[in-house]
Amino acid sequence: MIIPLTKPIILSPGATPIEELTMREELCAGDMRFLKTSALSDPTVDDLLTLAGRLTGQGAAVLNKLSLGDMDVVINHMLGFLVAGRATGKTQ
Repeated sequence: MIIPLTKPIILSPGATPIEELTMREELCAGDMRFLKTSALSDPTVDDLLTLAGRLTGQGAAVLNKLSLGDMDVVINHMLGFLVAGRATGKTQ
């Protein structure tokens, strides 16, 4: 999934601006390492940006420079990954 940025990120003068983030389509167990399980139901902005970094391959230097509008879009994508899935098992 490609998330276009409304405000490109420039890490240093003369560097090529980062105009979009490419995010994997799903989380895996390794992405959740070092996050408290409570983060699944009540994640902090830091938790969500950490996961976003793992899904995009971008470090904190990039994610910390997101505009608030772009951060909102990224966080909403991350919240979509954390919603409860469909219940499975026997029905009676």
